[in-house]
Amino acid sequence: MALLGFGLAASARAALQFDVFVGYGGQPTGTDGIVREGGWFPVAVEVQNDGQPFIATFELSSVQMGGGQTRRMVVPRSPITRKRFVIGAFAGSAGYSTWDARLMDERGKVRAEKNGLRPTGLAWESILLGATPRTFGGLPKLPELRNNNNRSPMQPRVARLPVEQYPDTTIALESLNAIYLNSEKALELKVNQAAALLGWLHEGGHLIISVEQPSDINAVPWLRSLLPCEVGGISSLKSSQEIIQWLSAGDTQDAEAFRSLQRSTPRSRAPGASKPVGHGI
Repeated sequence: MALLGFGLAASARAALQFDVFVGYGGQPTGTDGIVREGGWFPVAVEVQNDGQPFIATFELSSVQMGGGQTRRMVVPRSPITRKRFVIGAFAGSAGYSTWDARLMDERGKVRAEKNGLRPTGLAWESILLGATPRTFGGLPKLPELRNNNNRSPMQPRVARLPVEQYPDTTIALESLNAIYLNSEKALELKVNQAAALLGWLHEGGHLIISVEQPSDINAVPWLRSLLPCEVGGISSLKSSQEIIQWLSAGDTQDAEAFRSLQRSTPRSRAPGASKPVGHGI
């Protein structure tokens, strides 16, 4: 059990801040995160306190089809008043689950709680991409399903993975099909976060690296060793019409639209038979 700088002073009862981020890309209210049916996902917790310390225990419980679950952990020792940590949880039935989170002291008294948290459910056979772009607006976008709304559990989704909420355990990354990581943000990952990412990759994950600067890659040994090439200098190249048309064609479901575009512009030469598909690194 660890004595933490978390507590409620009699004169500062509003000093305890308790935020829970359920699922990939969750918000401080515990909503909008994405969880995959029948898969593990992260629950990130942030606690801010300016009062007297107490021995803090975090409890996460759920009500879901197929049975609920309860997880407890004693928050690791921290010399500062702000603490962040991530634990893994399992969604038996993502579409019909609610989650309750509590922070208790050594006497079992609830000091803060968030109840009725309902993340967005994703079908187990759909696609989920985790992304850590350099800028807030740099999030990748996946094509929407035809004749379906964006709230369908089958719609492929992209979840933002802020560095401060990155899991430090491999199992919490299990539900992701791929991760998009900007090289500048890779510099900010802690050792245990990078170890969890590598463990996930070696177990079959797909890692897509966006290179911002060659120095980013060379400054991170674990990332440099993954690339099948040496990243050198930077140069500017003029985009060809073929590249622009290929990027504009979108997913393979728009192949017919791309072929029509090719017929309307006979001077352009079609690229390869299809977009390359592989384990992007």
